[in-house]
Amino acid sequence: MKWEIIVKVAGEGGSICLYGWKQKDGTWVYTRENDERTLADMLNQEDYETLKGSVHHFSSIVQDWNQATSMLGRNWLRLLPRCVHPDFSEKIWEIIRTSDVVPSHRLRNWAKLCFSNQDEMVKRLNQANQ
Repeated sequence: MKWEIIVKVAGEGGSICLYGWKQKDGTWVYTRENDERTLADMLNQEDYETLKGSVHHFSSIVQDWNQATSMLGRNWLRLLPRCVHPDFSEKIWEIIRTSDVVPSHRLRNWAKLCFSNQDEMVKRLNQANQ
């Protein structure tokens, strides 16, 4: 087994990725990666030295889904979605659908990643917009 991307979002200068590792008993463990190396390239050397420990790092490993998603921080829903693991599309969509911070122009991006079937994507978008 290996770490798999559960959800990945990106913004200017970096990304946040939640990884999961499916255990033999079917449960998952999770870790978060913050990667701000692109942003760090724009810093002067002094600022980089001050921040280099936080430019790219992994969180501790957790077993609970709620803990895992809280590790993503409070603004991850505002960022551009890049990837959603198919086994987690329903869980991620539920977070998106019930959130009041997801920009309306991002809903379609999320729906495309969560639902590969065009009809299902349109149906879910229509439900979310009601």
